[in-house]
Amino acid sequence: MNRKWIAAGLVATLACGVGGTLALARSDSNAMSDRDLFAVDGTKVATKVSDKLHLDDAQKQQVAAIVNDERAKAQPMIEQLQKSRDQIQTLTGDGHYESTKVSPIAESAAATAVSLYVQAQRTRSRVDSVLTPAQRIDAAKMWDDTLAEGRYRIEHSEPVPPMVYRIAARKLSLTPEQLSAIKQIVSTEQPKANAMLKDLLARRDSIVNAPGGFDEATVRAKAEEATPVVAKLIEEGAQTRARIFTVLTPDQRSKAVAFRDEMRQRARKHFDTLFG
Repeated sequence: MNRKWIAAGLVATLACGVGGTLALARSDSNAMSDRDLFAVDGTKVATKVSDKLHLDDAQKQQVAAIVNDERAKAQPMIEQLQKSRDQIQTLTGDGHYESTKVSPIAESAAATAVSLYVQAQRTRSRVDSVLTPAQRIDAAKMWDDTLAEGRYRIEHSEPVPPMVYRIAARKLSLTPEQLSAIKQIVSTEQPKANAMLKDLLARRDSIVNAPGGFDEATVRAKAEEATPVVAKLIEEGAQTRARIFTVLTPDQRSKAVAFRDEMRQRARKHFDTLFG
């Protein structure tokens, strides 16, 4: 696991809201989240999967075709999630939070996120169908490894490391008083987000470990039960971001947004490098 990337991600989370914790669920640079699965061409995904599962050429072609098919269906959902994220960040960018404006966006984004999760499970089920029994065992471990590091931090309720606050203080030119105020906000809000993330992990496990294999109607019904939790998590993240931004000066808010954008670009380049 690359500690530098986790530290940078946590700083971005600190600057932009605890809801960003969801983005940290990926365990390391070799794992694939739901959005990773649809982020690049199917041929690249098939090559990455083959490194772990030792696919033959026919299997690689089948996996590439499956991912490309599902990727085309996922793209509108991914774009909608990005739009919702940007809308919420704009609404909270001045340090104010209005539930009547944020809640409808959060509810819509949660429904979209759940649909994307179901599609990712369908994609993985289709990929499993072209694997041998031994490969399916390895694939199950590979998918589960995606959440390994995020799961550990959530289940153990790990606090934000001191290093993260030091980097945030330097990046945003925080005064000691500002840093103390932000620490207090995070220490208050993090347990709330962590409780919801634990809930979502338990729901995810009940879906993944259900007997009988993948049934889309059943998976969708169970996943949709989590929609209110996801929406609440998004809202909590937006509230936390707004509270943090009330502590910052306009210049520091601009620095926080610029740093967030910088980290997104770096993550994109890092991800592209991984997939060649």
